[in-house]
Amino acid sequence: TEPLGFESRGDAAFARREFQNASRLWLRALKNEPDNTALVVKLSEASVKLGRHERAKDYLKKAMTLDPDNPAHVVRLAKLHILDNELDAAGQLCDALAAKGVNHPEFFLVRADLNMLLDRPDMAETFYKKAVAVSPETLKALLKLAVFYKSRGRDDQARELVEMVTRKEIFSVPILLLLSDYYFYGDQNDQAESYILKAIEQEPEDRGLRIQQLRFTLITGQLEKAESILNLLLSKQEDLYLRMMLADLYIMTGRMDAAEQIIDRLKPQIREPLIEFELLQGKYWLMAGKQIYATSHLR
Repeated sequence: TEPLGFESRGDAAFARREFQNASRLWLRALKNEPDNTALVVKLSEASVKLGRHERAKDYLKKAMTLDPDNPAHVVRLAKLHILDNELDAAGQLCDALAAKGVNHPEFFLVRADLNMLLDRPDMAETFYKKAVAVSPETLKALLKLAVFYKSRGRDDQARELVEMVTRKEIFSVPILLLLSDYYFYGDQNDQAESYILKAIEQEPEDRGLRIQQLRFTLITGQLEKAESILNLLLSKQEDLYLRMMLADLYIMTGRMDAAEQIIDRLKPQIREPLIEFELLQGKYWLMAGKQIYATSHLR
């Protein structure tokens, strides 16, 4: 089979939301074309869908090496860093693109999201508006600005933009997730969750959407549902951080023996100090009434 055959079959698998199969086929194509930037980017996209962010970052770094003048690879990498709360790394990439004068709506949206996480709402608003100004027909930019307005209590401005977007009746996964954010900020949790579930219906293999649902259930106190989602995710792919989240959930619900079992199993896997693991152990010992042990970990 020719390399193009593997790539086109991978494209078809990705379109069917078969992300694991798409990744396998694209890897076979990449063996024959190791410098094919488009293939490398596709593999990063599949890795994101499968929840393999570190692998996705490696692919994007390779794409940046192969195609150094294309800012889209840098923007994608910055977005991943933001998803993983690696804000310094995201900021450095954004600064580098700004120095080059990049003027693209997706870049402005990334800078806006970063400024929101850094608690700079005025700067965030500036960049959301820049994204809309550069591309006023981009539904994602309009909805991002609407969610920002809603989060700041500017309901009328937010509603006007949401009505503009929903009239288009284009409900892709990114649009559904932003609508979920909009209703969440309006304290309409049932409506917010329904849009996450609609996104999952569109792309059931997208691990990131399940993690989005998990975060939502935790924020809204739906602990039983959160536990079910965690167990589902872990049954399909082992993940250190999700395992720690499950232990944390056990601590929150008073199941200390189950939490201890997870912590004991994780200790041999964590060879270097990890803030999240130290925090988990600190919380465990605090709830167990062992203040001295808790303090040593929390310090």
